[in-house]
Amino acid sequence: MSNSGECSIHMDPALAAGKYANAFRVVRDGEREWFIDFLVVSHADRAGRLVSRTRVALEMLQPLQQGLRGVLEELGVVEPQEGFQGLLGASGSLN
Repeated sequence: MSNSGECSIHMDPALAAGKYANAFRVVRDGEREWFIDFLVVSHADRAGRLVSRTRVALEMLQPLQQGLRGVLEELGVVEPQEGFQGLLGASGSLN
C-alpha cells in the first residue's frame, strides 16, 4: 500500500512518536516470510538492542524497496535509475 491516499490508516496514539533506530536487518523466516528488525546499535559498546520487529511476506519486499528508493531519489541521495526492478526482478524471484 502506498501513501497515495488509497485507504485511511488508523494510528494508535501510543505508536505515533515512533521509536529511534540507527540500524536494521532483514532476516528470513521460512520460504515466504521475512522479519525486518530495527535496532539501536552502539559501535563503541559493540552491542545492540532490538526496538521493533515486523514480519512481512516475500511479496512486500519489492514494494518496500521501491518506496525507500523513491524517497532516497527525492532527497538526492541516490540517482534515479531507469528500469529499476528492485530486489525482486521481473520474474518475482530474489535476485
